[in-house]
Amino acid sequence: MLCFLLACDSFFPRDPEEPTSKDSNFSRPDTPNILVNNLISSFVTKNTVNYLRCFQNDLNEDIFQFIATQDVSALNPSFFQDWDLKKEELVLINLFNSLNSGISPIITLNNRKLTLNPKTAIFEADYYIKVQHNNPDDSEIEYEGKLIFQMQATTEDYWYISTWQDVINEDSQFPTWTKLKLNFGK
Repeated sequence: MLCFLLACDSFFPRDPEEPTSKDSNFSRPDTPNILVNNLISSFVTKNTVNYLRCFQNDLNEDIFQFIATQDVSALNPSFFQDWDLKKEELVLINLFNSLNSGISPIITLNNRKLTLNPKTAIFEADYYIKVQHNNPDDSEIEYEGKLIFQMQATTEDYWYISTWQDVINEDSQFPTWTKLKLNFGK
């Protein structure tokens, strides 16, 4: 019996396996700026799991609200009703699947402004997005507007986005992030 047990490899340590998690680009969001960086990084790296984590409190509760631009929501009134993380995830999956292999979306934030309180914050920025997708039904590849995030901190100082408002940039020739969500959320 002793010879049998010694012959089994399961009683000896093995080499550790590489982690299968995609958390490498996700930092604990203990400041609003880290939270925004996590969101942008996960969007660019096409990491849906980390992107959605930016909208969940430390209990992983879905309490997220998206406020669409008036122009797009007026033409599609039921599409943005009861927006939740499941719909946000669908947009991401469809968008990321439409991109050619090796191509990532490009996003830039300009004119950043942060209004910080002890447990709440408002982050505003002008955004520009470019997605080189292979969807022939949708010729729009550039999007531009202004985002306003209302952020909250939990008792453990874990920041998350509770409300996202998309705003039209009147001087822009491009549609907004709301239109991107409509295009890829169907």
